[in-house]
Amino acid sequence: MARSSAAATKRAQTFEREPQQQNEVSRRESLEMHDRIAVRAFEMFEQRGGRHGLDLEDWFRAERKF
Repeated sequence: MARSSAAATKRAQTFEREPQQQNEVSRRESLEMHDRIAVRAFEMFEQRGGRHGLDLEDWFRAERKF
């Protein structure tokens, strides 16, 4: 019985780690996407001649590109 208990514990630990690893991957992907959107929004800002006041519009347009 100790053997199956140890196996069950190991399986439980594996399942506990998987969501955490998935969260790390998701977080990293989210940060990378955020950076890409920020770069694209800044490019749009520059293309408009650097006029301020349309930052949210630039951001939302950049989001739609991805």
